[in-house]
Amino acid sequence: MSAGAIGWYFESVADQLARSVKLCAEVWTGDAADAAFDYLGRLVTATRSAGSAARTLEDRLGKVAQAVYGSCEELEGCFTTVVDCIGAAVASTAIGGATAETVVGPALAAFVDALLVARAFQAAKKATELTQETVASVRYAVDLMQAIGASGGVLSSVRIPLPGDS
Repeated sequence: MSAGAIGWYFESVADQLARSVKLCAEVWTGDAADAAFDYLGRLVTATRSAGSAARTLEDRLGKVAQAVYGSCEELEGCFTTVVDCIGAAVASTAIGGATAETVVGPALAAFVDALLVARAFQAAKKATELTQETVASVRYAVDLMQAIGASGGVLSSVRIPLPGDS
């Protein structure tokens, strides 16, 4: 079940509770009614806040998931580039060896190999940066969920009244 569905559920419960309180307020009056409606009003507010928090969580985690997915796609491209450069460098070196009788063949192969190695290092550097960004995104998601868990949730702030409470 997604956080958005949980948010929708809490908001629906808050709406239904608010409607029920409104109907009861039309027929129930007095000190007990006032105390009950005060409590139920706080419960409606807290329940609606819980729904809003769940929807916000879904939005933020969705953005994290998109960032991680995008990083993974780019990372795949970096690894493909590194492998392609290694293959091309091997082929270039072989061609340079095959044309060893000429001066130009090995020199050109060495130049091409240097360019390919530089490109492979650039792709590896980009892969490292992407990995760090992905780790940071995942840490953000974990921190976000820990912060929500540590807060105890907005519903815990509404204590159930006991007989004799004023």
